Amino acid sequence: MKFPAARVDRVFMLRATDGARDVVEHHLNVARKLTEDPQKSEREARSLCRCCFYVISSAGGAAITEQPCGLCLAPQSYGSTNTDVLCLPCAREHSLCKRCGGDRDMRVRRRNWPERKG
Repeated sequence: MKFPAARVDRVFMLRATDGARDVVEHHLNVARKLTEDPQKSEREARSLCRCCFYVISSAGGAAITEQPCGLCLAPQSYGSTNTDVLCLPCAREHSLCKRCGGDRDMRVRRRNWPERKG
């Protein structure tokens, strides 16, 4: 595969510089949110860890998808292929992230990790 040479002129460089500055600002904004957790009450109500709430995109394929909860095995239905690992009751009961299944407060030295039923 071959690409033609990019036309690097003043407009190209200005656009590239603005794009790079936007990316840096976006990442700094995400880092600020991860550090300060400004929407903590909403995040906890949805039972999500900081990473899944502030960083991970929730885009998925357009297909109705069923997946059982990773702990209680209760059936879950989603409007896309972007499914959550746990049902909300299990996530809340065990202080886990509904989306990824990790500890909601990102603790690695916690006690009493739940066991899967069945």
